[in-house]
Amino acid sequence: MASKSGVENEGYVEDAQDAPDAGRYQPKKWDIFRIVNDEEISTSAGFEIWKTINAIIKLLTCTVFFGIVLGTAVMSKLSFLMMTFHINPLDKDFDVSYANSTAGRDAIFTIKRSGAVDVKWLWGLMICIWTPYVFTFIRCFWQLITKNTKRMQCVPFLVAFIVETIHSIGLCLLVFFVIPALDPLIGCLLTTSVAVIPSILKLFKPRPASASMQRNTHPAVRVLKIALNILCAAAQIGVLVLWTWRIQAKVDSWSLTVILPVSLVFISISWWQNFVRNDTVLGNLSKRIRNQQVRIELLTSLWKIIVTFVVPSVLFATGGEDCAKTFYFMSANATDCSVFGNLVLTDFRPPTGSSCHADFPLIIAAVNILCSAFCYKIAQACCKVRAQIPCFSLPLVLVTPATFALLLLSYSTSNQNKTFLQCVSPWVTPISDMSAALRAFTTDFWMPLGIISYVALLYLTGHIWTPRDERLARTYKLFAKPMYCGILLDQSLVLNRKRIKERETLSEEFTAPWASVEHFSDDAEDFDLMDTSTIRTDTTPIVYVCATMWHETENEMIQMMRSVLRLDEDQSARRKAIKTFETDIDYYEFEAHIFFDDAFEPHNENDFSFTVNNFVKQLCRVINVAAETELNMQVNIPDPTKTVTPYGGRLEWMLPGGNILTAHLKDKMKIRHRKRWSQVMYIYYFLAHQLMSLPIEAKRKRIMAENTFLLALDGDVDFQAEALRMLIDRMRRDPNVGAACGRIHPIGSGPMVWYQKFEYAVSHWLQKATEHVIGCVLCSPGCFSLFRGSALMDDNVMRKYTTPPTESRHYVQYDQGEDRWLCTLLLQQGYRVEYCAASDSFTYAPEGFYEFFNQRRRWTPSTMANTLDLLQDWKNVTRKNQDISCLYIIYQMIMMASSIITPGTIFLLVTGAINVALPSIPLYGAFILNVIPIAIFVLLVLFAKSDTQLAYAGVLSAIYSLLMMLILVGLISQAAEFGYCSVTTIFLTAVIAIFLMAAVLHPQEFTCILHGFLYFLSIPSMSMLLMIYSLGNLHVVSWGTRENKQAAPPAKPEDNKPTGSRVEGWWGKFIGSPDSRSGGRSLWLDSLFKCTCFSETVVKDDDSKLKVIMSRLDGIEQALTGGSVSRSESDRRSPGVTSRRRSRPVSVHFDDIQEESTKTQQPEVFQLTSAEPMWIDDSTLGNGQLDTLNTEEKTFWDELIEEYLYPIEENVEHKKAMQTELLELRNRTCLFFFLINGLFIILISTLQLVSESTPNLSINLPCATGDSNGQNFEPISFAFMLVFGVLLVIQFFGMFFHRLSTFLHIASLTKISDIRRTMKGKKSEKMLKNMTGEEAVQLVKDLQRPKEEEPEEVYTVLDSTETDNIIADRENNKWRRLVSRKIIGNKMARAPVTNYDDVFIENFSDVTGVGRDGASPRQGPFRKTQKSVKHFNKVSVEALSKMASSTDKVKRSLARKATIMQNRQQTTRMKTDSASSDSGPPPGPAQRRIRRHRLEAGKVSGKYENIKAVPSH
Repeated sequence: MASKSGVENEGYVEDAQDAPDAGRYQPKKWDIFRIVNDEEISTSAGFEIWKTINAIIKLLTCTVFFGIVLGTAVMSKLSFLMMTFHINPLDKDFDVSYANSTAGRDAIFTIKRSGAVDVKWLWGLMICIWTPYVFTFIRCFWQLITKNTKRMQCVPFLVAFIVETIHSIGLCLLVFFVIPALDPLIGCLLTTSVAVIPSILKLFKPRPASASMQRNTHPAVRVLKIALNILCAAAQIGVLVLWTWRIQAKVDSWSLTVILPVSLVFISISWWQNFVRNDTVLGNLSKRIRNQQVRIELLTSLWKIIVTFVVPSVLFATGGEDCAKTFYFMSANATDCSVFGNLVLTDFRPPTGSSCHADFPLIIAAVNILCSAFCYKIAQACCKVRAQIPCFSLPLVLVTPATFALLLLSYSTSNQNKTFLQCVSPWVTPISDMSAALRAFTTDFWMPLGIISYVALLYLTGHIWTPRDERLARTYKLFAKPMYCGILLDQSLVLNRKRIKERETLSEEFTAPWASVEHFSDDAEDFDLMDTSTIRTDTTPIVYVCATMWHETENEMIQMMRSVLRLDEDQSARRKAIKTFETDIDYYEFEAHIFFDDAFEPHNENDFSFTVNNFVKQLCRVINVAAETELNMQVNIPDPTKTVTPYGGRLEWMLPGGNILTAHLKDKMKIRHRKRWSQVMYIYYFLAHQLMSLPIEAKRKRIMAENTFLLALDGDVDFQAEALRMLIDRMRRDPNVGAACGRIHPIGSGPMVWYQKFEYAVSHWLQKATEHVIGCVLCSPGCFSLFRGSALMDDNVMRKYTTPPTESRHYVQYDQGEDRWLCTLLLQQGYRVEYCAASDSFTYAPEGFYEFFNQRRRWTPSTMANTLDLLQDWKNVTRKNQDISCLYIIYQMIMMASSIITPGTIFLLVTGAINVALPSIPLYGAFILNVIPIAIFVLLVLFAKSDTQLAYAGVLSAIYSLLMMLILVGLISQAAEFGYCSVTTIFLTAVIAIFLMAAVLHPQEFTCILHGFLYFLSIPSMSMLLMIYSLGNLHVVSWGTRENKQAAPPAKPEDNKPTGSRVEGWWGKFIGSPDSRSGGRSLWLDSLFKCTCFSETVVKDDDSKLKVIMSRLDGIEQALTGGSVSRSESDRRSPGVTSRRRSRPVSVHFDDIQEESTKTQQPEVFQLTSAEPMWIDDSTLGNGQLDTLNTEEKTFWDELIEEYLYPIEENVEHKKAMQTELLELRNRTCLFFFLINGLFIILISTLQLVSESTPNLSINLPCATGDSNGQNFEPISFAFMLVFGVLLVIQFFGMFFHRLSTFLHIASLTKISDIRRTMKGKKSEKMLKNMTGEEAVQLVKDLQRPKEEEPEEVYTVLDSTETDNIIADRENNKWRRLVSRKIIGNKMARAPVTNYDDVFIENFSDVTGVGRDGASPRQGPFRKTQKSVKHFNKVSVEALSKMASSTDKVKRSLARKATIMQNRQQTTRMKTDSASSDSGPPPGPAQRRIRRHRLEAGKVSGKYENIKAVPSH
């Protein structure tokens, strides 16, 4: 954030005698007053306070989540052991004994007694096992019907079927026989021995990903890991064998002896997929099963439900018909049941006086199910928000010790209260001597074996302590199997949590780190702060910020430029944080581009005496203003480099952070204008030209394309850097996401903006969120959207996007809503479009009624046309796009139908309001009163001018707003008459409740609900009149907004109004028009006459052309005579733009002086149509360097313009034909629209009229009580209201689930502790282990801004101690600033900041103790006084304290970096000064910048083969 000190912190300071005069800002000694821009706060910056709130919320949430996970997991295990305690399949008492030498006899403790088994306990356990299988079936069935899934193959299905069958059999044997035959303590410890197969598979450890990783691992470490793996497997197997032997010796049951190890081994096979190597046969098989998981799990979950039902039935229902009847609740009891012995089954129903409920066992099962499901979802959320260690790993490993401790407590006499859920349930007889009982357990069953098994399980699941630092990871990336085990909850979660495989798979390329953090060795001397080649990888996000401009105001331009400068500051700080502090943070690189439509003054095609329009000049003027406003300091961004291009021109600025801002000036005489063609421009330029021209292999290009993103912006958007990172998170989370959009907030003032605030809020809260949850977002707004490069490069996307309109519907679908059409193409190709509510952006909304209606006149038909196109192509879309199902298509069809009949619904609503307000008028009279103004408006939109239509719509909107007040009164009267026994009241209450709950779930946007009343008043205007206006003007394809602003008045054509004398006009009539092609005689006579009689006028008109021609002839003469051309002159030469159509004349190129000299020898073919344009010398564009395009890029632009972007020649006949087709399209659409709404209105109105005389057509609500009667309603009316209500409910639930995902996204970005990912086999080389990445970034941001430190003399004059008197402190601070400026003005001179690197090097050198320019620092190393850090962020101050407390080795490394940076900085300055003194100005940005995606931008260290890195500027 900008410092609150404002412009007072303007530039670093140095001695005036050392300051060069050139380029310095020299303030006067008396100039001590400043303008502090505290009020210039960005709209998006208002959301910064939520970062602190989010951190507090996450801290509280993690604390709560820890308690929930631990508590629910313990409760799940306790309830499971409680249910098994009431089952005794062997019908034997379970006791332990201890030889008591003091008493002379053994101490015997009976833990569990024999007795009848209540079958409800058996069914409770079965339901607990079934529940995850049912959840799995529902989830897979939903995905099957809503998404496209891969076909199931035979071999993967058979393997999964066999494994799941074995697991289900083993789980049933353990649950229904093994643990019930023992006591709860032994059963609790026995659950830790379910990892035999995983421990064996871990012996075959995956190979390192590379030979270098294997070399970096010490041999002793490798041997130790192998030994520990062997020890872990031996522990699991040995404990299983020893425990089986001891149980056989004490329980004396061969069936238990055999089933116990078999069941545990069968259960452990379920987690084999998480412990196999990817490069083996099993690994390949596991991958195939994962790819077909939906269909396989759909069938296996059903089969497991069957197996879980069959196994208990075999175990307990055998033994006779009575046993089966009792087991299935058809008999009260039965004896001699079970395959293992004489077991008594009973359906126990307690007497009336009992405190227990009849279904108490099922209640315990319900508690187990709820706790298990809740624990699983919370644990899953903890992994997604990067809180795995405190909220997942730690509580789950504590479950077994906590459960064991609670069981011991329940065994003791200290716990006499056995009441559970207000029921006294049988439990263990209290033991008075617990120490003797524990010794008995130890001697009889070797209880320490359980501790060994528990420790082995901890080692086996050690991967849960080193999670992958990935935000919002999907469930299939977090867990090997997507669901938990209903019995072994904690074991299934830790064993299912995916391990970090050292050999990355193809799908993990999208989850790779954003940057490579390279350690600075002690003896290295090649540290370069600007060199990003060492940290950038193929998976580093590259963002092209592409803004389109046309007629933006100054405030709008400043707002957009401030957003770009925020990105520049953030990216620069992250680069320095990684390079300097070697911290692992989210790193990205970006280039900013502005595509300016119609950037030049009106001119002819072959004219060159033109300059840029006022809007481009305004952009050049506001860049420094935006920088000073955003950064709150004096900034001097160098003048742009100018380049003449085939499409017009280019201006390039070097931003303070070292990033490039390029303004592409489009000449509509050379290239097509409008936003769609600008998008075609930059997409082809960045992807087809730059990316595909890289000299690397195709695989690396594919990876880079997946991580190349285009941020589409409007020219007035405002956003923070964090909003962009959130969109990148969405894209990297799923490689199939082709586009992602954020939450758009309209800004401005006036009632129209207030209306749009609520409208935008509701559409994002409900509609976009629902589309995201149940399918895909249909439109990613062009004002702030991120597109994936590889998705745009796919077939049928960009190639189809370049299609010019040839039919009438194309003008509506293609040009009126280009962003929606591009999203439609992505959806049809199978890509997903997502909505990220946590990514906020702000844009100016129309403030006037006319402008708003014209904007929506474009949006409404485009929305309907693209939605209709998607619905018509539903077969292809559902086949290609796995996120769009038939159900989603049905949902969109219903939404489309509801939007069509909405005007009719509003018409009926207004008719009812008139009837309520004027009860003397019958219903048909109110109908006629409402029809008349609507009919007039329909006639106006069909035949009148646009201004007349809008004026009438404005008046009618005001009248309808008054009628809406009558509707409100009518609704209130209905509620008072019928109460809640009214369909209208119920519906209205539900709508209000949904809106209020949506606002509560969006606390940052809660104030939007305050504009709901205005939205209610505007319903007739915006839902009925606007729809009629949009469809009635369907043939109007102009943009509709910003068209009233003109850059410069166009020159009047000579053909329309001659400017010569009257005699010349008569001569023109005599000789014919200048364009006449009657013959050569007319032409030469005309030329002769004009040359003789009107030569003075001609010279005046063509004076500018003559000057350029003469300058060119002078240059040719110098070349012919051997003269030299100055460097500045040669730099300004640029090849002209030639025509690319054969039907147009081809201009002559002046490629070099030799060609020009050749042309002079042939005057008959000499043409000067490719002269340098006048705008290149415009002083308002600055005095920056001139640049030329290289041959490859110029060829690319020439060919691109010729193929796709050449200005469409206006054909009068084609224009008339298209206008006729558009009118026909308008007429057909309006006929359909009015017919549907007319039929709907007549149907409902007729039913209302007839129902008054025919009671059978209406239904009375049966809820009438007391004085209130039930309201009558017609079934058809109720059906339509029900459809709207169902849609609203669906959208509410979609919004609710989307809010959960948004909460997880925000929580994943919010850090409360420095829990970092640890790479396996590699020691962490982070320099400052206690400094988080965000702390390092904030510290860099403060260090790269100049801080005005107050001189020591100030503190001798004024006291700096703060008091409790606010007014006194404010006055003291004010005078301290004034005195400080006076002293500094007498001693020093300031310079505006041109780049962050120089300021950072000086401040960082001061912090590390190196000093500025080798001088002694003002403070000691790593020390900052209170006054020197008073402008620092609190996070930065904390980071400085951590630097001060770091080790001496770290301090020395940071000091060495500071020294190297200073030396490199001084060397660069010397080279620059030398170049300036030798041959003119220094090279411009085009020569010294690092091109990231071009041939000359190669990365070092073999990143790009055979490419040298360009030296940093």
